[in-house]
Amino acid sequence: MTALAKIKDAGFTLSLTDSGNLKIAPFSKLTDTQREFLKQRKAEIIGQLRAEAESQPEAVITIYPRYVICYTPKGQGLRVMAKDGEHEAFLLRMNPKPVVKFV
Repeated sequence: MTALAKIKDAGFTLSLTDSGNLKIAPFSKLTDTQREFLKQRKAEIIGQLRAEAESQPEAVITIYPRYVICYTPKGQGLRVMAKDGEHEAFLLRMNPKPVVKFV
């Protein structure tokens, strides 16, 4: 078990501050033994937190309203405003781009 996992299993939340320091919550609940453990393993824990952060995909923020191209029966594209992600998915699913067939 890693040092990070051991502290998390004890019920603490660990994160890195913007300056790269270790943040532990709830700090007031740490025992003297746990504080000593953290002092000895601080560099290791910070490295593990950085590795965790790098392995997680970045959050994608989508702002609504967004516009989706919907198609008329004749294949003409119209811009339609989607009010949220579910509505956008519905519009895209129900209005696929028409396939143009050459005769």
